[in-house]
Amino acid sequence: MGNVISDNLEGINVSSSSDDNKISGNNVSLNNNDGIRLLASSNWNGIIGNTVFSNGNYGFYLNDSTNNSIYHNNIINNIIQAYDGTNNANQWDNGYPSGGNYWSDFDESSEGAYDEYNGEGQDILGNDGIVDNGTIGGGGKNPYVIDSDSQDNYPLIEPNKNYMILKQGWNLISLPLIQKEQNLTKVLRSIDGLYDAVQWYNITDTKDPWKHYKEGKPYGNDLFELNEKMGIWVHITQPGDTIFFYNGTRPTANQNIALHSGWNLVGYPSLSNRDRTAALNNIDFPSDVDAIWTYDSSTQRWEKMGPSDYFEIGRGYYIHSKVTKVWDVPL
Repeated sequence: MGNVISDNLEGINVSSSSDDNKISGNNVSLNNNDGIRLLASSNWNGIIGNTVFSNGNYGFYLNDSTNNSIYHNNIINNIIQAYDGTNNANQWDNGYPSGGNYWSDFDESSEGAYDEYNGEGQDILGNDGIVDNGTIGGGGKNPYVIDSDSQDNYPLIEPNKNYMILKQGWNLISLPLIQKEQNLTKVLRSIDGLYDAVQWYNITDTKDPWKHYKEGKPYGNDLFELNEKMGIWVHITQPGDTIFFYNGTRPTANQNIALHSGWNLVGYPSLSNRDRTAALNNIDFPSDVDAIWTYDSSTQRWEKMGPSDYFEIGRGYYIHSKVTKVWDVPL
């Protein structure tokens, strides 16, 4: 998880190794031969949320390997995107509405990569991030065909971005994906050694709202878990750009965040950027909420959100609420 694997003969090669291996959140690129290979490796190995691009032969190569799950990967500009020699014995998507993979070579001709419909049959007007037949025949499923017996039934219309760029100093972020494993050090594993402090403001603790984690501090830390509903301050020690690979499960329904009277430091667990009105959904501005701020680490400036500004995936927000209410964050 969270590795950069580049400029090798092979990227990741799993051979004769079965039962619940996980390969996730890796950047596998510019290898001379294949990006990710599974040979004689079966039984629910999960290859999830990787970016596999510009490899010299196959992006994915599976042979004599069955019952594996491959989804939410970005498969970009490999000489041959994928090979599956197992007679439709692997799952190349995670069903609906979770979706499959992003394929950079999806046909964009008259029958290509539209997203104008949603639903399991892609026949209900309204987009959902999954490729459909668009205006051709009024919607319908449009799978990515790997070969005559293997396909991704719900290919993604855009790359599944599973990383964000952090800057030296303080960064105000949130986790777009649902965090099953919420241990702080595990959530931030891909930037281990590159940060030294994490903070969150808990409005419900009126006596001691600021919660801290300080790397190497022998005692006094009181922040140990992170989840997708929190806005999180992370202090990066490394100059320049730091790539933070995050993991988790794509939300399949709206997420609820409790807002309390006063300043709330919250995340934005959504799959889409939305303007202020659309993102607030069931929250009225300014009668329920009267101010929203975020922080841009690249410019080191605070930004006050106006009506035409967008909530952005991966950012944390200060929301000043006048009431106690549950925010139904739209998917």
